[in-house]
Amino acid sequence: MSTDHDPEELREHSHLNTTSTPSVVDEPLIPEFHLKGFEDLQTPRIHLLRLFGRIERLAEGIDEAFSGQPFLPNLPPDSPANRRRFKVFLEEHRQVIKLFGQALDLWMITCGLKL
Repeated sequence: MSTDHDPEELREHSHLNTTSTPSVVDEPLIPEFHLKGFEDLQTPRIHLLRLFGRIERLAEGIDEAFSGQPFLPNLPPDSPANRRRFKVFLEEHRQVIKLFGQALDLWMITCGLKL
């Protein structure tokens, strides 16, 4: 049996090639419509980055307001004034952490990590 084939004959019968597996090069890893969606989320990400900065400055402001100390140094920790101060200190930080969690959820959504 001869292995020489006429190139013209091969071209004529090339339509008979019925391989159904697509080439890896032909298929993009991420469909274009998904990429367009992520491009549209660039603006919210910029605003979220600014929000992360504001949240960090809020936490720093709380620490500055309390001089970095949740207790008054000249009173015992269980004094009524220190207990009130500590509760306020924790509540303020709790609210900041809640804001941070909400911003982080939004960030994850814009990055496609959470739906």
